[in-house]
Amino acid sequence: MKLTLPIGIMLMTLHASGQDMATTGQPSARDQWVQVHLEGSHPQLPFSFVYGGQASEKLLPDWTKTVETKTLDPVRTQRVLT
Repeated sequence: MKLTLPIGIMLMTLHASGQDMATTGQPSARDQWVQVHLEGSHPQLPFSFVYGGQASEKLLPDWTKTVETKTLDPVRTQRVLT
């Protein structure tokens, strides 16, 4: 029996000190990690899988990607990548 599951990632950046960018003018290490590993045109995803005999690195470029960003308050942002 073959089981097919939808795959999705939900990332929520929780409380940040609010001082990361305010004091340095630079993105925090957390924000840099999110950009490198989840966002951008060719993210370095922190996971892999095989689906239908094909590796995720071959499949994912053809799949539809949506990103929803919502500012929760001055120090928290919620991002949902599907």
